[in-house]
Amino acid sequence: MSRTPSDSGAGRAARHYPSDRLPVIANALSSQGSPTADIYFAWAFAGEIARGEVKRLSPTVFLAGDVLIVFRHDAFLRAAPPFRRLVYFTDDAVGGQAFDPGLPLDYRAKLALVEARAARRLLPRADTIAVASAGLAAAHAAAQPDTPVRLIGPAWPTAAGPLPAARPEGPVRIAYLGARSHARDFAVLAPILASVLDDHAGVTVTLSGEQSIPRSLRQDDRVLVAEPMDWDQYLGWARNRHFDIGLYPLTESRFNAARSRNKLLEYDQFGAAVIASARWSAAAPHSECGACRLLGDDPAEWRETIAGLVADPGAARRIAETNRAYIAAQDMKSEQRRQWLAILNG
Repeated sequence: MSRTPSDSGAGRAARHYPSDRLPVIANALSSQGSPTADIYFAWAFAGEIARGEVKRLSPTVFLAGDVLIVFRHDAFLRAAPPFRRLVYFTDDAVGGQAFDPGLPLDYRAKLALVEARAARRLLPRADTIAVASAGLAAAHAAAQPDTPVRLIGPAWPTAAGPLPAARPEGPVRIAYLGARSHARDFAVLAPILASVLDDHAGVTVTLSGEQSIPRSLRQDDRVLVAEPMDWDQYLGWARNRHFDIGLYPLTESRFNAARSRNKLLEYDQFGAAVIASARWSAAAPHSECGACRLLGDDPAEWRETIAGLVADPGAARRIAETNRAYIAAQDMKSEQRRQWLAILNG
């Protein structure tokens, strides 16, 4: 680190952590892995964590010098040492989502009992609020005008090198890897995929098993279901796997308005051309340079765009190559480190 974070709170009294009085609830509903913590901090600071300069106290809580950082919630945190500054990070509009009827009931319950409970306890005590998107930054700045709000971009560890010299032989591979929280989005996409499968024999479609997949799709031999898995299992499953097209439709909601550009980085791991909704504002810079395709809500436009890339896999590859070059040029890991160091050393 450019300056020892323990110097950042000089002159401030040590504080004690406001622990969850009923940790059994969060522990029971949470998993031991945290995509949010990894994507938005831990991968970029892997060296510091390995050397003990940054301590990972739980899947979502870190101590960097005298700065305590909490990502979404503090499940599995046994005890936090004294600290001088608290940074709370969120990549979702957790308060409103807990009451969004468009989200699955079990997901809303987890948000209400884990993330929303943690946010109510930690946000008023935070010295800095860190967020994953401009939409979240605006919302938190309005809600807590006296607390600094900082934007942190996502970063994946895999170097964005050139794609393989030639795409793998075989069918055109389409993927939808939306999490459980995107059930409403998948409900819109499912009939579009059914139509694509009806019209094109030479495709396969890989779907997240966290979705409620219609029987007609599950019974199609060309539809592959990635059954629910934890974070580490997902990373292992993703390794050396290729898709030609990655889909990311977003219906209108407060939840989707908070999306960061992370899915562009995730689909890049597979070498996939991203087709997504135009309301995904974080993807606009990628779209402007041809690094993804952003579409409206008309299902016909989605079918036609997918069909065009199925007929011309080379066009899909060019989009994927452009996205990878854009990511490499942005050097997102270094940028994320700069963003965090500005907070930690502030």
